[in-house]
Amino acid sequence: MNFTSLRYFAVVAEELNISHAAEKLFISQQSLSGHINRLEEELNVRLFERSPRLTLTYAGSCLLRISHQILDLEKQIHVQLDDISNERAGSLAIGLTRVRARTLLPQILPTYSKLYPRVEVHTIITDNQTLQEKLLKGELDLIICNNPPSCESTSSIRLLRDRFCVIAPLALMRSRYPDTWEAATHAYQNGHPFTADFFQDVPVLLSVGTHVRMATDRFFQQIGTRPGVLMETNDMETLFSLCERGMGITFSYENYAQKILPLERNYTGPNDGALIFPVNDEALCGQIEISYRSDRYLSRVAKQFIEIAYSEVAEKAVNPAVPPFK
Repeated sequence: MNFTSLRYFAVVAEELNISHAAEKLFISQQSLSGHINRLEEELNVRLFERSPRLTLTYAGSCLLRISHQILDLEKQIHVQLDDISNERAGSLAIGLTRVRARTLLPQILPTYSKLYPRVEVHTIITDNQTLQEKLLKGELDLIICNNPPSCESTSSIRLLRDRFCVIAPLALMRSRYPDTWEAATHAYQNGHPFTADFFQDVPVLLSVGTHVRMATDRFFQQIGTRPGVLMETNDMETLFSLCERGMGITFSYENYAQKILPLERNYTGPNDGALIFPVNDEALCGQIEISYRSDRYLSRVAKQFIEIAYSEVAEKAVNPAVPPFK
């Protein structure tokens, strides 16, 4: 038994399909089957039931759990030895949500890549739950997300406090306050509280399956009303574009909204556009944090990324986090 055999076994166990596993490993089905058969002979157990379809036996499930631990230790061995032998070199796997990738990576990566050009950076863009799962499995070195769940095996460093905000069409403000819309806009931009009346008979555009949506639901509970939902989607930029064209109110976090809304273009009418109204409620704020496994070796290149992320993002925030690794 060796690392290769365990790695091949783990892929077959995850795919539960020899053909798919062989394609993923870039070897023939015959060669892969031979590896699995020899591993079973060496361990004197059946790792898979072959019919009616490929499934793990109890012994196979036990070996899969142990294999993940062993392969993770192998990875840590290589990482630590690479740190010793290679200055400013290595690889780094980072996970982010699409929203955070769009806003934070342009702030961090140019500096990081300039200082550490020999580091290969791999990014995974997906939802918060999947990011957390991949971090715990050792598939990602770092994740950047909003309000990551607490976990005994992870540590987090806060990068940014991001206020929840209402995104209102310019057309709505001009029709709602025809003579005083500029003064009303200024008031809401400076924290004037929202009431249920503001949303009466106004279409609402909602995100789906995001922290923004959870904060939005809490916001409407607090002001004691239910929104008139026109549309729901998981694409924030679509919501922004529809809001700018006057189709309804939407919601976001301030950091993302400030960076994306100025990029929207091609307004066709004088009332096109959207306004950002931050909500001064700490309970609705997003806490953007960078997380890593605290129970495993954190590579030099990962520490360097965290330090640069802090320097480029957190230190420019109103309430910066405590500097990492000091």
